[in-house]
Amino acid sequence: MSGTAPQTIFSLPTGDVPYYMASSGCSDSYDGKETTHGSGSTGPWCTPNHAVNCGDVIIAQSGTYSGSLAITTSASSCPSTTGGIDGTGGVYFATVVCQTAFACSDTGASGNVFDIAANNWAVEGWVAGATGYAYLADATATGTTQYHYIAFINDISENSHDGFGTGDGGKNHNVPGNGIDEFAVVGSIAVNANNDPICVAAIDDPGPANFIGDSTTGTHVFWSQNFSYAGLVHCATDGEGFMFDTWDAHGYTGQGIAKNNIAWDNARYGFNYFYQNFNSSNPVIKIYNNTFYANNQYAGDIGTGSAGEINTNNSSGTAIPWTTYIYNNIAQTNYAHQGNNGSAVTLYALLVGSNVPGTNFGNQGSSPANSQNIFWAISGSCVSGSCDTTDSATAYGGESYGTNTYESAAFNNVSDLLTNWVSAPNCSGYATTVACMGWNGSSATANTPIYDLTPTVSGSSGKGYQPPSTACASDPDYPPYLKGIVYLSVSGTTIYENSGLITKPCGL
Repeated sequence: MSGTAPQTIFSLPTGDVPYYMASSGCSDSYDGKETTHGSGSTGPWCTPNHAVNCGDVIIAQSGTYSGSLAITTSASSCPSTTGGIDGTGGVYFATVVCQTAFACSDTGASGNVFDIAANNWAVEGWVAGATGYAYLADATATGTTQYHYIAFINDISENSHDGFGTGDGGKNHNVPGNGIDEFAVVGSIAVNANNDPICVAAIDDPGPANFIGDSTTGTHVFWSQNFSYAGLVHCATDGEGFMFDTWDAHGYTGQGIAKNNIAWDNARYGFNYFYQNFNSSNPVIKIYNNTFYANNQYAGDIGTGSAGEINTNNSSGTAIPWTTYIYNNIAQTNYAHQGNNGSAVTLYALLVGSNVPGTNFGNQGSSPANSQNIFWAISGSCVSGSCDTTDSATAYGGESYGTNTYESAAFNNVSDLLTNWVSAPNCSGYATTVACMGWNGSSATANTPIYDLTPTVSGSSGKGYQPPSTACASDPDYPPYLKGIVYLSVSGTTIYENSGLITKPCGL
């Protein structure tokens, strides 16, 4: 099978057995311990919403599922004290994994598919699409509802109102308020997944909240090895590939990481973070080794001004107190103006809004050699603020756009990318989304997104998206709470954890 990687047997917690789901011949009154219905109550569940423990795995049998697969029951005994890849536990999730990657689908739901209003759940290997969210971490029930440890790994969202998100819902701007903490999206694809008319991003984290009593340090929000594209629904305020949205809503302080992601052909920005000055807090945000190309595609005229592939947005007149690092990214436009409309918004690789003094254009703010970004835009004009000499980056209110390299990345084949990679992919037969997007473990296959967006310009090594290695490597930004679940696969009754979806630290 394409995209295979070294495996480690994943052990269930002591005394536990795998649970099973099925798309037919199932009942949530069964015990979930058999693949088919036997005598009495033995047989597979229809949904994952059952009382299980961290470290448990629900194996979803291949098939076409329908309707909501909501989870409202939190996993117990978290983190596990046994099981996992080393037998010592430390697993923070109960996991719903498809028996064969991408052979479990639920694409016709009215409303949300995976609507997780509970703690400590992960979903892996699914294809979902809906008139609501495909994959939702949902704390919208009340103004004080909070959940944490929710992860979507090696999943595909297609043709959804929202692909992967936390759905804050704007209940209030209280501290701590309602919301999600410890939220991960790893190795997932969002295609045409920002259709909600309220205006969202395909992968979106609006208004996260600090979970009461949670003292976890390090990274809380972690997005890596994701692909977001072809989200072209008209929405005048959003429609991005990725967005950290209004983290001041509840005074969020968790560290957020967006690294090794790719966005192309979306209606608005490739990556946006947005501040509204509801509450003061100082999260650390790191945006690095991402590739953003040919976003801001909405073809209508929504006024004048400017927009960036990477866009730092501030709707208030108050300085953003966040500490942000933006480095080693590649961002490049393909039009001079939004949607190639000459009277519309002028496009830049980077836009730095007013009053964002905490933005550092270098690794950890120290700007070491070769940590700068590669930015390129083709507008040839600076409509407001200040711009670099190539008019590829613009900054408002006297802010800095840093020291960067301003030249075209000379990508391999953008024609193939924008012609042949603008609809839902067929990932059948692949073990991972990364393999489906073109990485075979050692090189990129021609005429795939990873190949097409590989830069060829001199000095681009280490810049932009970096494919995963099967070898472990130190990564201080990788959250320890993902231990043992990235990524799981099933062979018979044996559950494995595999390398190859993301480069992992040794021991995790």
